Amino acid sequence: MILFPFAAIPAGRPYAESGPIFVHAKPCEPYSKIREYPEPFRNGRVLRAYSSKQDMIDAEIVNGNEPEPIIEKFLENPETAFVHVRSVSHGCYTMQIERA
Repeated sequence: MILFPFAAIPAGRPYAESGPIFVHAKPCEPYSKIREYPEPFRNGRVLRAYSSKQDMIDAEIVNGNEPEPIIEKFLENPETAFVHVRSVSHGCYTMQIERA
């Protein structure tokens, strides 16, 4: 694994931040399951809903709760363009969830 900074929201936007991200040092198989939230990220994560202008419009911590109902709630809002998943403790960017 390699650790480097990653800016999921570009500089100049109110919620722009650079945070650590871990990537595999060698090529590997990407997560292939569609519509299935990865088991390792069900605790200690914050889900953040963003508009198409990259403004945060909602956020909720997932810590032992099921993330799927939160994601569905966020995506039911027509203003939500995407959802970010980050580590609560270190702010590491985990993934982006988009409408199918």
